[in-house]
This record gives sequence, C-alpha cells and structure tokens, in this order.
Amino acid sequence: MRTFQHFLYALLLFSVIQACSPQQSVDREAVKNELASREIKRISQSERMEKGLEMGKQIAAAAQQALQKNLKGAIDKGGMEYALTYCNQHALFLVKELEDSLSVDIMRVSQKFRNPKDEPDSLENLILDAYQYSLDNGLTVEPAIMEDGKEVLLFTQPILISNTLCLTCHGAIGTDISEENYDTILGYYPKDSATGYAMGQLRGMWAIRIPTKTIVNSL
Repeated sequence: MRTFQHFLYALLLFSVIQACSPQQSVDREAVKNELASREIKRISQSERMEKGLEMGKQIAAAAQQALQKNLKGAIDKGGMEYALTYCNQHALFLVKELEDSLSVDIMRVSQKFRNPKDEPDSLENLILDAYQYSLDNGLTVEPAIMEDGKEVLLFTQPILISNTLCLTCHGAIGTDISEENYDTILGYYPKDSATGYAMGQLRGMWAIRIPTKTIVNSL
C-alpha cells in the first residue's frame, strides 16, 4: 500500500511538473492539496449503515413535520375538504423538494394505499409484514437500515396511527371521516383502500433510499 501511495504521489507530481513552463517552479504545497482533494474516502460497512440510519431518521422526521405542518395549516384555512384538495395537489411536491435537496428517494408505502404510487414493492411488502408481525405480538417496532443493491441503502420506519388527525383521513367512514369528505377522497383516488384504521395501528412506513455516495459525502 505504501509503495502504491508513493507511486501515485510521484505520478501526480510529474503531471504537475509537465504542466508548468520551464520558468515556473513547482509548488509542492499545491501538489499536496491536490492529492488531498483527490483522496478517496474509505468507510466501513458499519459506519455506512450507522450514518444511513441516522440520516434516514432525520429525513423521515423532516418530511413528516413538513406534511403535518402544511396539513394543519390547510385545515385551519379552509377545513377538511380544503385540506384534502391541498394534500392531493401539494403533498408530493413537498416531498420532492426534500428529495432533490438531499439527493435521496422518499416514499410512504402501505399495503392499504390511497395513491397507487404508494404501493410497496416486494421487498417493502416483506418489511411491512415484519412490522405488522411485531405489533401483533407486542414487540417494539423500530426504524431499520439495509442494503438495497450495491450502491443504495434502504431506510424504513413504521408509520402508526398516533393521533385523531390521522383518523380524519384514514379512520372509519361515516364516523371519523364524513361521507362528504370521503366522496372528495374518492374523486382523487377512486381505488382508495386507506381507511378503517384505529389508533395505534400500522398505517404504512417511510421507505427512504439513500445512495452510498450521499452517505460518504456527508462524512
């Protein structure tokens, strides 16, 4: 390894010398800085997973906060019917802004999905089954991180029905959700199946895919 590093240093030094005119002296400090800027970060798998888990939690919290804040603002402004329209038009855009700023892919998936885009893939289905099994058996459900291909980590975090605000969109039709509001929901999502939930039940999960490059660049 040391021989290779010496070779790399010599090769880079030679390229810098070649680029200089005969009247120019070689700036050794500039060469050192160039080497440092080209240094490849090497982190262990455990470090990568730990950082991915930390990032996933932060991203899920930020996304949840943004969605809830805007939903509450829409309800305060125009009531539930207005909020349903607002969410249909703006929820994906709010998440997309966060995705683009962080270079990640953010989804909320559920086996009882409202938007067809939120239908889980085969891997996500298995994880949702595992979360449901844990809840059914009185076990704690926690965020998780795993590899999803060579260059991507998949962060998941269960989404539970934790307050009455959730039930106004996903509870029982006719009690938690008025018939009029559910007609509005069906107008946007004719094949909706995301109702009938009660407090504490598993609504779905955050599925956040974080490229390894994004994780390495954050260290």
